Amino acid sequence: MGVGTLRVQAGAGTNQLILLSGPSRSHGHPDKLAVDLFAQGNVLMPIPGVIFPYDNPLDPKWYHTTLANCTLVVDEKSQPSFGSMYRFPRNQPPSEAIQLVFGPAATMGIQRAYSVTSYAGTTMDRAVFLTAEYFADLFGAFSETPHTYDLAWHIQGEWSSELKLKALTLPEPVADGYNALAEVRHAKIEQPWSAAFKRGDVVARFLAASGGATEVIVGKGHYRGDIGYSANDHNTLAVLQRRVTAKTCTAMSRTSRGPKKDTSRA
Repeated sequence: MGVGTLRVQAGAGTNQLILLSGPSRSHGHPDKLAVDLFAQGNVLMPIPGVIFPYDNPLDPKWYHTTLANCTLVVDEKSQPSFGSMYRFPRNQPPSEAIQLVFGPAATMGIQRAYSVTSYAGTTMDRAVFLTAEYFADLFGAFSETPHTYDLAWHIQGEWSSELKLKALTLPEPVADGYNALAEVRHAKIEQPWSAAFKRGDVVARFLAASGGATEVIVGKGHYRGDIGYSANDHNTLAVLQRRVTAKTCTAMSRTSRGPKKDTSRA
């Protein structure tokens, strides 16, 4: 398992971005090319963690799924993972992601990694940039045949957006990960869109580029965080950008602003 970490000084604090690559190892999760973002003095986009003991029903339903991570899900299935005791497909090799670029710097860091084994026949390629004011995310998926691509982000904060979301009932049988979401809503669009996530007097802005027919799916997910966790907690919002195609590329920027002045950049 590989962990590439970028850190950039941001005012009185530090922004930190993790990108997961490397081979699968014991106790590993199906989370290749996932990111974890610490910004604005707190965890903003978390890696989900795990619940002990391992026989907790929410482990196979959520924590040991690819959907629980900030990465791509193909055809609503989890990646093959060496360490997953729940959903390891024995007829597939464990997934691996190769780091191509690691460029830490004082004012902007960059990473890039790819995987051809996370999903058979699909190449995933992710490049991320981190500065004091924004996190930029470029994710591409390429295959010879069409697939359902769900690029998931898990973001803490109170959601607001101009998207006209409507209630969504996922068709049965609902795959693991998706069946752990609460209050699922969606909107179908073909243009850029944005949202804001407010925590106290701090706001993070989410800006998504256009890329053809897109379904935005939003639902409450799980994140155990610190002590005091219970299985009923829904304290992160899962934001999925779904496209059904053979090849797609998406771009996202997360900018921030404080209570006194807007310091964001598009």
